Amino acid sequence: MFKRFASAFLAICLITSILPGAFASDIGSHWAKNDILLLSKKGIMTGDGKGNYRPDAKITRAEFAALLNRTFGYLKEGDIRFSDVTYNNDWKSQAITRAATFGYMLGSDGKANPNGMISRQEASAMLVRILRLPIKETGSTGFKDESSIATWAKNYIATAAKYGIVTAMPNGNFDPASSLSRAQAATFISRAMGELYNKAGSYTGSELSGNVTINTPGVTLENTTIEGNLYLT
Repeated sequence: MFKRFASAFLAICLITSILPGAFASDIGSHWAKNDILLLSKKGIMTGDGKGNYRPDAKITRAEFAALLNRTFGYLKEGDIRFSDVTYNNDWKSQAITRAATFGYMLGSDGKANPNGMISRQEASAMLVRILRLPIKETGSTGFKDESSIATWAKNYIATAAKYGIVTAMPNGNFDPASSLSRAQAATFISRAMGELYNKAGSYTGSELSGNVTINTPGVTLENTTIEGNLYLT
């Protein structure tokens, strides 16, 4: 009896160790659960080691950059430097340097504000830059609160909305200046990347309705139909 119990307990431990987010304690009924678990499975978003993903916690500019770099396989670090970043080869300075190197984080007045919470409009702009989407020049974004959208961000948000990366809040607003939550970050990234291939191998016979991102060498797609855009990063 004890042996059977021990075996069952060991099996459960093995399952929890190989299934990312299988027992995530704080996203069980969360609206962004599927996107969070997808990013967890792909090694992009991790929990705190206790099964918590803190989906409603706000995310900093450095943290968001780290997620984007993992998603799109950005590893190169150029010589761009910001006055408010301490460059000591830690994850934060690496994330910011890579973001600047690949041109999606521009900073302001020579500063990157790595510890500041990233806004929904800033995140939208970064994703549009990464995907190199044609900017939609528009007089309207379609959101109820478009008058509160910063002038520089308006066309970015309109473009991100056109391509289905961002959507309105339940009340029809976009809340451009509001800080992005980890759940919202996961959703934005999931929509942008579409189907992500980050492990070498041959994949066949798929019909993919959204974008496809390949961020590693050695990936072969055979007999595959892609209705969205293909990103080779």
